[in-house]
Amino acid sequence: MSVGGTTGRRVILAAATALAAGLAIFAVVSWEVASSQAEPSRHLAGTLPSGFPRPVQAVEFSTTDGLRLRGWYSPALDGRTAIILLHPYGSNRRSMLSRAVLFAEAGYGVLLYDARASGESEGRRSSVGYFEAADLLAALRWLRAQGVDTIACDGWSQGGSTILMAAERLGGVRGVVLESAFDTMEHGIDRGFRHRVGLPGRVAGLLYTPILQRLLGFDVSAFRPIDHAAALPCPVLVMSGTADRSTWASDTQAIFDAAAPRKELWLVPGAAHEDLYAFAPQQYRTRVLAFLARCTARPLAGGSG
Repeated sequence: MSVGGTTGRRVILAAATALAAGLAIFAVVSWEVASSQAEPSRHLAGTLPSGFPRPVQAVEFSTTDGLRLRGWYSPALDGRTAIILLHPYGSNRRSMLSRAVLFAEAGYGVLLYDARASGESEGRRSSVGYFEAADLLAALRWLRAQGVDTIACDGWSQGGSTILMAAERLGGVRGVVLESAFDTMEHGIDRGFRHRVGLPGRVAGLLYTPILQRLLGFDVSAFRPIDHAAALPCPVLVMSGTADRSTWASDTQAIFDAAAPRKELWLVPGAAHEDLYAFAPQQYRTRVLAFLARCTARPLAGGSG
């Protein structure tokens, strides 16, 4: 046996071992990332907010698939107008509190709730908007049972995609605000991997995507909020940041293009995938409050400035 032949086999064996180890690590990491994506996010909302413009109460309501959701509700003075606030992935109702204060000061009632598998609501799997559409419908039923008949919705990231997934069932809703909503789940995965590891989703998510599908029980390629945009039965304000690396401006533009004619677009200069109200508070107040006032056909109680 030649020394060169032995050395060559050792090199091949070492390379094969390294490749196998790399694939094993890739598989383990893919499983861990996909599992964490679907797992509940139990960040508790805590006590009722203090210093709110009007009294706030803790509320509970149930989805048609049997989950109890928990939230906060502050009614309008007339008891008939409200904005439903839908939080982003991995968060809870408290992330929407600054918007709730803004809308309450303008005279609206507000309902903030924890989506399934988030905060203090029940649920074992977070689906980033796919199954959460049932949560929004439960919130609508609860509000209407309280005598509220003028309702708009504001969803941030997952919250916006949730609204789109429920579009065909939002009859009677007067207006919708979509903040940094993703257009398709495939794009959401792709943008996430490009942002975090610099690789497209079809490469970095080669194992992650089928694992996530198995955990959630649906085909990721069929999770396309943009396909429901045209079914929104009301005016829609679509917005995101021009520096958003999780929801590209082109994705936001695509949602806007797909929506029915009664629509407005706001690409916030320099904003990333972040709280757009915190990033541009004055512009947000002006644009969003004016939009909601037009949708609900009522004057602003607190002005837009």
